[in-house]
Amino acid sequence: YLKEVNEYININGATLDSISKNSIWYIAEIQFADSSIDAINIINDFKDSGLFEYVYLDFVIHLNK
Repeated sequence: YLKEVNEYININGATLDSISKNSIWYIAEIQFADSSIDAINIINDFKDSGLFEYVYLDFVIHLNK
């Protein structure tokens, strides 16, 4: 299962940043480095994948170039 999750994350242009455990939940933080990815819209793709129990957007950093 974890291999499938990691592959899904990588295919979608992200990297696994950290995994922690909080009570009964495992929390995985991922990071998108590609500025062409619309992180807000891709959240729905992660929700619909069936791989995750709960998905939310923590924050978005927009760098002015």
